[in-house]
Amino acid sequence: MNASKQLLSIVVTGFVAVAVAGQARSGEQKAGGSVAPFVVKGPHIGVNMAEMKSAEDLRRVPGIVRAWKTPGQYGNWTLRDINGDGEPECFGNDTNSVAATASDGMKELWRVGGIESTGNDNHLWCEDMDADGNFEVVIFGNDAIWLLDARTGSVKKKIPLGISEGGEKPWYIGHFSDRKKWDIVVLVRGEIRVYTAEGRVVFTYGKNILSGNILYAADLDGDGFSEIIHPSDSGNYVLDHDGKLLYNLGGKHSDGLLIEDFDGDGRLEICVQTSGCTLDGDILIVDAITGAIKVREKDDPAGHLQMFASGHFLPGDKGRQIFFAPRSDKWLMRAIDCRGKRLIPTAGAPSLKPESAGQPVYAHNHSYNKQGRRIAEHVWAADADGDGLDEVFISKGKKARCPTYVACYDGDGTLLMDVRFEGAKWACLNHYNRYVYRYVWDMNRNGRKEIEFQTDGWVILMEVPQELDRPRDVKEVRE
Repeated sequence: MNASKQLLSIVVTGFVAVAVAGQARSGEQKAGGSVAPFVVKGPHIGVNMAEMKSAEDLRRVPGIVRAWKTPGQYGNWTLRDINGDGEPECFGNDTNSVAATASDGMKELWRVGGIESTGNDNHLWCEDMDADGNFEVVIFGNDAIWLLDARTGSVKKKIPLGISEGGEKPWYIGHFSDRKKWDIVVLVRGEIRVYTAEGRVVFTYGKNILSGNILYAADLDGDGFSEIIHPSDSGNYVLDHDGKLLYNLGGKHSDGLLIEDFDGDGRLEICVQTSGCTLDGDILIVDAITGAIKVREKDDPAGHLQMFASGHFLPGDKGRQIFFAPRSDKWLMRAIDCRGKRLIPTAGAPSLKPESAGQPVYAHNHSYNKQGRRIAEHVWAADADGDGLDEVFISKGKKARCPTYVACYDGDGTLLMDVRFEGAKWACLNHYNRYVYRYVWDMNRNGRKEIEFQTDGWVILMEVPQELDRPRDVKEVRE
């Protein structure tokens, strides 16, 4: 049974345990014959979230490596090992508080209320900001940047921004004044400001810059300092670490971008879409330092493009391939390679073969799309099975109209894992904090990378279970 038929059968039956052929494996039955906590059948795992009372309950589900109970719906979260014991703690924020959960997944270490922090674009960081050996949690709220002691939650620094209009502000962290200490960059009232962790202004840039949703920082030239990337409705700005404008690509803001060496030439490139989060404009791959355009990909209108992911999916190709998950009721996911060649979407994930003549790139590539359901709101790439090639993950977001799931596909479109969280309203891969600083986990030390995601009341680390994996046999097809 191919992947598309497998997924279609889930939609029709509505429950994983009876959806596909093969042998089912269940979690422990409770007294009285109640529904099992989880059911495994083929690549499909059904998790009864009503039965998940503890982190240990979730860790019994095949593939789930760690879990942390959250006090509410986190807008953002991050996992960091702050005490060096090899086990990460979980830090997150909801609309008016910031909290920390211990590495056991259940004990709340601290909670700080009264910090109104809204929006999924509003990052949360946990770093040793001042290079003193201790971690700080950094969050925007109440028109200020807050630095909290990661161990206790106590306020170490509050940096007022001198604004009163409220709402979220695009901001990020990077190394602008010091190669060891972290600084903070934020767009405030039309100007880009850089602050040290002590609250000193390093520099400002611009006037009347229209806000985009995001700011990024990354070391684009390898000198140890961070450059600033700001896709905005005034253009797509790239600044040197000292505030000097390197270039402006023009266009409008994008909700996401990627920074990689896409073509394997040893230089970083930026992939960004420059038409205000729709696919009626261009997707660009540009040299990160000069802004020279290497790839210009045009496409038809597809809706709100927000999520990007890239990985190395093809053996024998030193370049990377790029996946897009637009928020659209019709178009679900598509891909290009580092040369701009479109790749064919198939059942659930694009098959990495060059597009044949007349093949529509908007093919209904996931049977969850039946009756116009919106499905692929989040996308991630990682080597989930330790074979040296990446896999692609997709998940249902808050606005999707389909069962709550996290799925993983090989680059050739073969379904490896489809986890349904019965009773949960949504699942979200941690995409915002990962564009530049990637904390890749391998808690089992088995070479199988784990993904982070959040579903109702939990942050979860999960790998593709080895028993669900298949030997990789991908043949590259090139013109």
